Amino acid sequence: MRLVFKALCFLSVSSIFCNEPLTYTSVGIGPLPLPAFTISFGHRAAVLPKMIIDNGVTVSSFLVRDYFVGGYTNSLFNFGSSPFYAGFGVTLGGLLGKDINHPSAIAAPNLILGRTLNSQAEKGFIQITTNYPVFSANDRSFDAFPFVTVKYGVGF
Repeated sequence: MRLVFKALCFLSVSSIFCNEPLTYTSVGIGPLPLPAFTISFGHRAAVLPKMIIDNGVTVSSFLVRDYFVGGYTNSLFNFGSSPFYAGFGVTLGGLLGKDINHPSAIAAPNLILGRTLNSQAEKGFIQITTNYPVFSANDRSFDAFPFVTVKYGVGF
């Protein structure tokens, strides 16, 4: 199977997404407009020469009082031989903390734009993710504004 995958990557126009699987950690800010710090752990693996599946978990802290904990899965696609990519996916998780009366389950689609930062020394990325609309299961309602997260990730 690995030989078939390498052959597909060789025949493709771009080899940006034909790298070995990438396990990463990322740090960022968001979801904006809330003042939050975000840390994520994930894994990316190519399933087609120009398509990567990205799965991970994320934790966000809002002023060290409230937290979002969730998981995500995304499909990422590159633009020809460019280091830029775009994608879509879904985030599922929950809000909990001191200022929240009861934990709240949420679900939201992801729209993603990013850039790979592959060099000899490191594999990484810069990415902007927008979640809209965000559905709250407890309130059975949608938030009226998008949540935007900016993050920098490094593979290991």
